Amino acid sequence: MTSLPLPIRGSQSVPALPVSQPHQAAGRVHLGLSIADLRWLLSPKALGIIWQPAPFSLPNPLRGQQILAGNYAGANGLIALAGHAPWQHATEISAHGFDWLDDLASLGNRPARDLAQGWLALWIRDHDRPFARQGKAWTLEAISARQISLLTHAHFLMAGQNTADRKAMFKLLARQTAWLRHEVTRCPDPVARLHGATAWVFSTSSLMGMEGVRPKAIQCLEKAAAQLSTAPEADLPRNPARLASALADLVWMRAVLGRAATPQAVQQAITRLSDCVSVLRPPHGALARFHGCDGGAPALLSQIQDRADEGRKPAALPRFSHAAGYIRLSCAASCLILDASPPPLKREGDMAHASTNAMEFSVNRLAFITSCGTGAGFGPDWMRAGRATQSHSTACLAGRSSAGLDGATLIGGATQVAQSSKPTHGAERVAVSHNAWQADWGLHHIRALTLSHDGMRLGGEDAFAPRNEEDRVIFAARMAQTPRGSLGFSLHFHVHPTITAQSDMGGRAASFLLPDGQVWVLRPSEGAELVLRPSVYFDPDHRNPRATKQVVLFSTLADYGGAIGWCFLRAQ
Repeated sequence: MTSLPLPIRGSQSVPALPVSQPHQAAGRVHLGLSIADLRWLLSPKALGIIWQPAPFSLPNPLRGQQILAGNYAGANGLIALAGHAPWQHATEISAHGFDWLDDLASLGNRPARDLAQGWLALWIRDHDRPFARQGKAWTLEAISARQISLLTHAHFLMAGQNTADRKAMFKLLARQTAWLRHEVTRCPDPVARLHGATAWVFSTSSLMGMEGVRPKAIQCLEKAAAQLSTAPEADLPRNPARLASALADLVWMRAVLGRAATPQAVQQAITRLSDCVSVLRPPHGALARFHGCDGGAPALLSQIQDRADEGRKPAALPRFSHAAGYIRLSCAASCLILDASPPPLKREGDMAHASTNAMEFSVNRLAFITSCGTGAGFGPDWMRAGRATQSHSTACLAGRSSAGLDGATLIGGATQVAQSSKPTHGAERVAVSHNAWQADWGLHHIRALTLSHDGMRLGGEDAFAPRNEEDRVIFAARMAQTPRGSLGFSLHFHVHPTITAQSDMGGRAASFLLPDGQVWVLRPSEGAELVLRPSVYFDPDHRNPRATKQVVLFSTLADYGGAIGWCFLRAQ
């Protein structure tokens, strides 16, 4: 993988509390009022707060201290606020969703409260206007997150708050409740719709004066849950973190409503999504790092699943299982998860990765072979690099990714993925193939994987080959334009940074020392070149990408295509 320079971080400074600035109107002001405007202006008043169970969250006091020191962790890295609020610098929706409030509230001290109250007053003054519902501040995602954050930390914000600011906050909560009612049913994305319905139910359960619309909010939640519980597997979110987030919303809503009053569709969605998350969580506890997922927090994921499975005993996962377009092989202490579907271009194109046929492999509750992960939070260059095929543990043809980027949106990629599986003597075997390079090269990537039942051997073969006469014509034309022996392909295995990797046997093998003392060896088939190269691991708990290694196997294509066989074997 080509090394990219680390983006320059902002310098540190101590933030000043917001000061008044001249008001500027955003967008055009219309003399006529739409139905949405009337709902906004005539929304019922919120008269007080009724305490409800808090949502699942993992606030970070270290990030809170970072914010007090004048730095905000945005998608483009650490931002020096220089006396401004996060949304005045950061480009992502989460700043308007008040993600910073969780971290400041986790500190619970006077400086954190003063800063949070000041930023809230500033945001209300600049954005809480009937005719300014535009841009990132008023997307359903931002409104839902902001409403939940404000209600969750209302007591923190209200301590010592002046009367005018408190009234403004309650007006905002009431207006956002009305806006959620208007927007949730129009949202096409099932996870965003569920999150919006969750925020609406939470609002009508927490705000005195909103009880009258609570039945409609619950009905909306029921419909959103039913959509997820009955959707075909191909229509489920491909980002494992979004599946876990939807599960967290549903489990939380069951706690807010009470088990007896929870609609059946919500319980059915909880059961289905909990089973999906189980498939996508290797024994080390984090989630598989595909399509924008950073792995999540194992402790929080366990808490969510434990609460989700209350009252039922989930079945143990079989050796072969699948969910949301992924395949899982589990044998003894070893677990392999494989991305076995086309990238989700329509639904999640802004976070999708070119990772079809990529795998992650863990042993003995330790991540072993992984992907670089999502570069979000480390700057746009790292984010683009993390989405490339070469940043995943899979094969790459002629140095080209299996999908491209148009701005921030993934384009192209595999449109057809075939898969088959069967148990063999003493092992589980799965084969997948995709057509991402078919149009340009006439080649399909075919990957066959075999995991022994004792979990001590993972064998594989990665091949590029034409499938029919049309493919052979395209491939022959490509080969005719290329000097013989110069068209190659590579196979990447990214190693977790806690593992020591080194070349062995004069470059004919690689060995790996795991933290628990296990030693594994990778040996490729005859004719493949093995090289150890630098790689990175995007860890959200680290300020910079973590340095690690990748093993790259190289080979060239012949008239019939090409293949590399390989085997990971536990040596001790």
